[in-house]
Amino acid sequence: MARISTYAIDGLPTVNDKVIGTDAENADVTMNYTIGDIIGLVPGGASSVQSLNTLTGALTLVGAGGNTVTVSGTTITITGTSGSGGITSINTTATGPNVNLEGKGGLIVTEVGNNIFLDTSSVGGLVTSLTTNGTSGASTLTGGVLNIPNYTTGGGGGGTVTDVSVLVNGGITDAISLRVFDSTTTPRIELDFDGVAGQYINGLGVLTTSDFMTTLTTNGTSGAASYDAPTNTLNIPVITGGSTLPYTTYVARYSTSGTSASPQELENTTGGTFTWARKTGLSEQIEIVFSGVLGSGVLILCNGRGGDKAGGVQAFYNTTDNLTATILIDILDSNFTPSALDIIEGMFELRIYDK
Repeated sequence: MARISTYAIDGLPTVNDKVIGTDAENADVTMNYTIGDIIGLVPGGASSVQSLNTLTGALTLVGAGGNTVTVSGTTITITGTSGSGGITSINTTATGPNVNLEGKGGLIVTEVGNNIFLDTSSVGGLVTSLTTNGTSGASTLTGGVLNIPNYTTGGGGGGTVTDVSVLVNGGITDAISLRVFDSTTTPRIELDFDGVAGQYINGLGVLTTSDFMTTLTTNGTSGAASYDAPTNTLNIPVITGGSTLPYTTYVARYSTSGTSASPQELENTTGGTFTWARKTGLSEQIEIVFSGVLGSGVLILCNGRGGDKAGGVQAFYNTTDNLTATILIDILDSNFTPSALDIIEGMFELRIYDK
């Protein structure tokens, strides 16, 4: 075999070109290897290790950074510990790096033996007790003690609050005014809402326009009632017009006892008066004297209930000037002839038609 240096150099090697080598796993036999197979052995290459489970040959795992590697049968266990210099517990730092604790914001750190104490008594903003010394001036927080002066309510001096105003939605018309009134006898606080009509503060603290009626008007004489939501105004027109009946009427319940007649007026739209009596000398009749405008369209309805021998009643009237009328009610017995029997209960109605 000639010296290697005497062979020409191929300036364009390919993956199929071969090189000579020794097979260490086969009694050091001299073999040819393609450049492509050699490239495949590079990590990530096709011939490199893709999985430990399919690996053939030797693989060495070395623990570093505090990690330990153990093998049990076909199982490889990698156990991790804290990194170099890592702190997992203040109680175990005797052989490790130093730990410095520094108090901030008034926090005081002290060490006694193996114990570390954190003192927060001087930490700013921490309230440990409340006092009410003084009657004026601003509140103070010193050394954890919050002092709020016991402000006076009389005389208007000494830092007394006299008025607090809050603007809702940024508008003057939506103002809420909280006023503290000074009184030597009865101090009081009043809350006024100066918003537009129908506005109020709901349970969520939101300014709300009320859907409830706040104003009632009676404009107009016809048409339907209406409701104006922006102003919460209900308008009900005044509907004019008289009675729908074509007549005026007088209605009474009555009874008799001996020489007297007892009426109970139930309705009177005639504008006149009615006077009742048992007619003198003729106890079988009831006399009713009407004073008013009678007219010519007169209708009388009458009934009555008496004892065993009473048969009923009948009514007549007479007038000479249509202003005064005498109405007679005859009491009848069972034979329908005039009788002095009493009427236990009866009804009387006189109608005047404007015809």
